[in-house]
Order: sequence, then structure tokens, then C-alpha cells
Amino acid sequence: MQNFIHNVALMASLLALVAGLWQDWEILTTVKRMLVSYLLFFFFGSILSLAVRALPLLEGKPDSREMPKTLDRGRDRG
Repeated sequence: MQNFIHNVALMASLLALVAGLWQDWEILTTVKRMLVSYLLFFFFGSILSLAVRALPLLEGKPDSREMPKTLDRGRDRG
């Protein structure tokens, strides 16, 4: 998930660079906007990822990564 968030943030930074070249912004303005877009997308994606992981905890449901507690009746028969 971290890799996906990082890639999306890099894409946002690249789009800011393309917009800066197309709009003929100054270099410092373009770099600032690239940095801001990267950080905003990275933090927003991280917070969204944490929120998605925290929802099952808030609802009281077990995490989907845990193994279900079922009885294996084939082993008990011997």
C-alpha cells in the first residue's frame, strides 16, 4: 500500500511539473508546487489508508487478516 501511495504522490508531482512547464512558471514556483502536491497526496493517501484499516476496529469486527475460528471436525475423529 505504501508503494501505491508513493506512486500516486509522484504522479501528482509529475503533473505539477508538466503544468509548470506548460504554463511557463518560474523554477522556484514549479518546485514549490511539486513539493506541495507530493506531500498533500502522500499525507492524504496515508490518512485514508489508516482510516480504511481502522474501520473494522471501530465497528468491533475482527480484522479480515485473522484466521476464522472454525472447528476442523475431520481431525477430531481419529
